[in-house]
Amino acid sequence: MKRLFSILIFACFLNGLMSNDEEDSPPLKLTSDLLQSWNISVKSTYISFSRKSIGEIGPRAFRLYNSLDSFYLSFEAKFERIQKNAFADCPTLRRISITDCRRLTKLTESAFLGLDNLTHLTLYSNNISTLGANVFRPLKSLTYLNLLNNRIARLDSAQFLHNPRLQSVYLHFNQLSKLLPDTFSGLRL
Repeated sequence: MKRLFSILIFACFLNGLMSNDEEDSPPLKLTSDLLQSWNISVKSTYISFSRKSIGEIGPRAFRLYNSLDSFYLSFEAKFERIQKNAFADCPTLRRISITDCRRLTKLTESAFLGLDNLTHLTLYSNNISTLGANVFRPLKSLTYLNLLNNRIARLDSAQFLHNPRLQSVYLHFNQLSKLLPDTFSGLRL
């Protein structure tokens, strides 16, 4: 029987890293060293953070977490970016949810490199206004994309061309006023 390892960190004060006044603490850079200092097992399949004062996800942050299936980040008031190759060492990662992070305003083309098996990407209720032209290109297995309640005003031509398995795209409550005719080319509609 396969043993499920999971970690849920919600408003916790681990190893004295967090003060009671989250506003005064500097934003943390999520790295594999930080994860290990919090005693998060490298065998974890599920990691969730909420209200931990995380400002960014560093390159190869999950390099030791080869079994990671799901990553959730929510209500991070200081979260601003996903660095290049942040998830590159996660071949088993299938679900990412980053929600309610109001300082997250853009997704660069290198944000999701190495995520060949990612099927679900949830990015609702952030402040995303800019999507790199090929931000979703590495996500060949993506079936579900939720960009609800952001500030996206435009989608590039053929934005989802390299996502042939994409079945559900949620774009409502954005600032889209016009879609190009080939925005959804490559998808089976």
